[in-house]
Amino acid sequence: MTKFQEAVERLREEGRRRGLDIPTVTAQDIFADLLTSTAATLGIREETYVRSHLPNVDLADLVNHLKQADDAQKREVADASPAVVSMEDTGRLIASLA
Repeated sequence: MTKFQEAVERLREEGRRRGLDIPTVTAQDIFADLLTSTAATLGIREETYVRSHLPNVDLADLVNHLKQADDAQKREVADASPAVVSMEDTGRLIASLA
C-alpha cells in the first residue's frame, strides 16, 4: 500500500508542476484503474504490478494525457451554449416526471 500511496503523491506533484490539480481520490482512482487493467492484461496479481511495475509508470506522460483531457473538457464547456428553458416548458417537464 505504501508504494501505491507514494505513486499517488508523485502523480499529484507532477500534476501541480504542470498546472493540474489532481485530488487525492482522483489520483487513487486513476492508479487503481491502471493497475487493475494492466495486471489483468499481464496475467499477474495486482500486488505484483504495484511492486514491480508501478514505479516505472511514466508520470510525465500520464499527466500530459490528463492535462490534454482537462483542457479539451474546459474548451467543450466554454464552447457549449447554455440551455434556456421557459417556465412553461419547465412545468411540462416536471408534470411529465410525476
